[in-house]
Amino acid sequence: MVVWAVTIAVFWYTTLHNLHKGRTVLRYHSVVLVLWYAVIAAAVLQAFWSYWKTLV
Repeated sequence: MVVWAVTIAVFWYTTLHNLHKGRTVLRYHSVVLVLWYAVIAAAVLQAFWSYWKTLV
């Protein structure tokens, strides 16, 4: 799973490097990456919510 997490960041920064003309996207590069990870974390939490409740 660590490799998957790193692959997302590598893909994003490679895409930004290839699209270097879009200055607006370059300014908010970290925001997009954090939102991407947050959506994945929310999907994991939602999928396993019944399991997480039993741990408390």
